[in-house]
Amino acid sequence: MMPAPAASIVVPTRNRGDLIMETIDSLLKLEGVDFEVVVVDQSTDERTAAAVAAAANGDPRVRVVRTTTVGSSAARNVGALHAAGHVVAYTDDDCLVEPDWLELVREDIATLARGTLRWSASVGVFPEAAGASQAPQL
Repeated sequence: MMPAPAASIVVPTRNRGDLIMETIDSLLKLEGVDFEVVVVDQSTDERTAAAVAAAANGDPRVRVVRTTTVGSSAARNVGALHAAGHVVAYTDDDCLVEPDWLELVREDIATLARGTLRWSASVGVFPEAAGASQAPQL
């Protein structure tokens, strides 16, 4: 059994085959943090799953979870249930991330653990609402 990755990146999608290929490509270029990609596919056909498989090119870090739910919030919840990482990050199927995106999220979580983070575009939480004395380690 493989150890759990530091982070799971959940990508909700529905009938966006061509577009999600670029998203997967940008995610696979991430640096600095061990991760997996969980694509939650709510599509009405197989084109999105085929596009993800082509973009992943056999990379075992990319998984597709098919669901009959509809809506990005429902897909994010499904993705969180299937995530193996210590931390769950989310991006959309039309987003391209920079190679250091997940490392910046890691830095924001470390700052949160010190209690000095007020708001971050990558984490978007307040320390008072976190309810934990220590943030997870990436």
